[in-house]
Amino acid sequence: MTAKKKTQTELDGFERPAIESLDSACMTYRENRDERMKLTKEETESKSQLQALLIEHEAELERDSNGNAVYHFEDGDVRYAATLSRSVNVTVRKVKPEDEPPGLTVHEGGEAA
Repeated sequence: MTAKKKTQTELDGFERPAIESLDSACMTYRENRDERMKLTKEETESKSQLQALLIEHEAELERDSNGNAVYHFEDGDVRYAATLSRSVNVTVRKVKPEDEPPGLTVHEGGEAA
């Protein structure tokens, strides 16, 4: 979590109405927004790196029915597919059993055969 910032002091006679619950909610929102913005920047950088690697290894990857390059990977019991679309966009999603490529059998525990 980020360090708390100093709050500006009020001049005598120019005090704003203070509603503690609103002040707290505003500060919490600001902190959460700032953290989300930081994470969005990191996500964008990660996606660019993934996209570059998918392009680099595109010839080695499977193709889906639309001609998009697809890389399957697992995280524990969950299967995912990273797809490099023909418009050079990248998506990563969980793989549903009906989305499995033909000829690929997934056993319990998520291992492909």
